[in-house]
Amino acid sequence: MIALGAAGGGILGAVILVCYLLSGQRGTIPPDPVAVDSIFSSVILGFMYGVPLGAVSLPVGYGIFLRRTRLRPALWLAAATTFTGGCLGALLHPFAATEFGLLGFIIGCIIARFKFAA
Repeated sequence: MIALGAAGGGILGAVILVCYLLSGQRGTIPPDPVAVDSIFSSVILGFMYGVPLGAVSLPVGYGIFLRRTRLRPALWLAAATTFTGGCLGALLHPFAATEFGLLGFIIGCIIARFKFAA
């Protein structure tokens, strides 16, 4: 479960920061605290934030919310809400993507708890 969370967190973190880079918001927040001036640096930074957060949050979220659900649909829903929250947070500020992504994950886990109960 830790490896799955780390992989998912890394991939989602990288995709969210690439979306931030491609949105054109870079440079609108003076000074830009994150060096996301290229796709490569945003992927690396997304992995650096996403891997540890995913490695911790998925086992905790599974233990609290998803223990009695069908796992595959619940994880897809949690990943979709994490992506949505992270992208919305990244549009506000690049560091807000982490908090909004985690909030999206929690909301997705709560919805999956009731929607995909086994």
